[in-house]
Amino acid sequence: MNVWTVYDNTTGEIGFVTTGEQPSGIDTGYVAGQIFTEVVNPSSYKVNLSTLEAELKTNIPAPATLTTTVNTPVSITGLPESSVTVNGGDAVAITDGTLAFTTDLAGDYTLVFTSPIYLDTTTVITVTE
Repeated sequence: MNVWTVYDNTTGEIGFVTTGEQPSGIDTGYVAGQIFTEVVNPSSYKVNLSTLEAELKTNIPAPATLTTTVNTPVSITGLPESSVTVNGGDAVAITDGTLAFTTDLAGDYTLVFTSPIYLDTTTVITVTE
């Protein structure tokens, strides 16, 4: 049985894994290769573009918790190209590797970072008076 992995040839993001004949009509920028020996859930994996082997996704390098005070900015740096949502709101793109956060209201703020080649990663920022 042939197992085919369709993945983005610039990021390693896996679109889908299927069996049978080599998929045709795939989206521009995606290629099909024989990466796995069995069908897997692609949400946990990415393709290493140097070795063309499957790798488990890892967390985005962000702290699990941060603490700050009202109106005092806090920054998270070293982030990959990704997006972030705060308390389930609209997603904001991160393109320069940095997220700056400040608020004038005390409370806990849950940030969820998402990227196609990383696991979703959560940071909780506690803001005090």
